[in-house]
Amino acid sequence: MKVLLIIICLISSYGMSQNEISWAVDYDNTGNELKFTAELAEGWHIYSQFMDENAGPIPTSFEIIGEDIEILGNVEEPEPTEVYDENFGSDIAYFSDEAVFTQKLKSGSTGVVNIEIVYMLCNDEGCLPPTVSEFEIEIQ
Repeated sequence: MKVLLIIICLISSYGMSQNEISWAVDYDNTGNELKFTAELAEGWHIYSQFMDENAGPIPTSFEIIGEDIEILGNVEEPEPTEVYDENFGSDIAYFSDEAVFTQKLKSGSTGVVNIEIVYMLCNDEGCLPPTVSEFEIEIQ
């Protein structure tokens, strides 16, 4: 019975996470960069990539793989909101409403790019389990 309850909670939270965030992945050929746009429902947020992993919430992370794709530098992010969170007992950095992350690519990169984004959604009442969203985009 306990296992069934846990499974139901995980399935419910997965469905909820799909309604609280939407990701768009695009390629901007003028800037030669991938753009990852997170649109968040009111009251929800995700965390910066550049947080202490021991702070509590899971930092957002990106894995970008492509055969003929050369990545330049790290995924860049907008300026996060930084606060001390008593629930986690540490400083946290997060994004609300919308966040646009960018990844520069070497000029001449072409082909299919596979992208995996790992993130954790939270609001003032709690957090959902970390979620993985996968995308595939062709660069020409």
